[in-house]
Amino acid sequence: MPQSSPTSVAVKYNSAQSAGNLNVVVVGWNNSTATASSVTDSIGNIYQRAVGPTVVAGFISQSIYYAKNILAAGAGANTVTVQFAGAAAFPDIRILEYSGADLANPVDVTAAASGNSASTSSGAATTTNATDLLFGANIVLTHTTAPGSGFTQRVLTTPDGDIAEDRMVTATGSYSATAPISPSGRWIMQMVAFRAAGGTGGLGPNISSLNPTSGITGTSVTITGTNFGTPQGSSTVTFNGTPAGTATSWNATTIVIPVPAAATAGNVVVSVYSSGAIGRLVPDDVIGLVRYLRDHSPAATA
Repeated sequence: MPQSSPTSVAVKYNSAQSAGNLNVVVVGWNNSTATASSVTDSIGNIYQRAVGPTVVAGFISQSIYYAKNILAAGAGANTVTVQFAGAAAFPDIRILEYSGADLANPVDVTAAASGNSASTSSGAATTTNATDLLFGANIVLTHTTAPGSGFTQRVLTTPDGDIAEDRMVTATGSYSATAPISPSGRWIMQMVAFRAAGGTGGLGPNISSLNPTSGITGTSVTITGTNFGTPQGSSTVTFNGTPAGTATSWNATTIVIPVPAAATAGNVVVSVYSSGAIGRLVPDDVIGLVRYLRDHSPAATA
């Protein structure tokens, strides 16, 4: 939070970072003439803007960026650099790392709003995925006094008084990020709902049938459905009546999976890879599970 008007700000992750996690970078500044031209880091993660820029003309601006499925880094080894086009007055950069986010398509929905009052609110957004992390951040001309109802404060900057907060939800619905400020003043509040790993995001396959639903060892089971063409998160299917399965992405709408020859009774775990790979059988042979993995051929079989 340099109390000046730089054109570049660098912020370091002091702790070690874990591969596969999600970096979130909030970029706020106290004018509307500068723009954030890039967000990069020293280990090569790719940042995308989730929401913004939200601008209050003549006063403040803010955007939220993220990098999905990040690379591992040692303590102090990764520095995020925000480059501005023009001098950004009193920039406030907040960097956070989260585990457990969807690796392929983490952003579910976003919301953003601005105002001049004693309470900041992103406005409502309706999630499409049951398990989401709601991430909220504001920039204010006064001072944020607390996180919003249901949210946990992660960062409250000094002396700028801007918050970064979060909340986990486990049901789809209409949500917003809020936080009180004192005294009343101008503000921007933004919210990004990040999908948890394994969430369908409303895109999961629609499994219409298994044929056959049971059979002797070596039987080929055909799973028929739709919406296999995009990154998916998780979706359950039914195999011999047992709820099971996770999905990520498929290019085929009919998938033929042979039951492993070693199966003798009950249900089996089948891992589906690219064509030519083989399935795996769990030792207790009791769970009906079909695991879909990304980046396979259209006629993938186990």
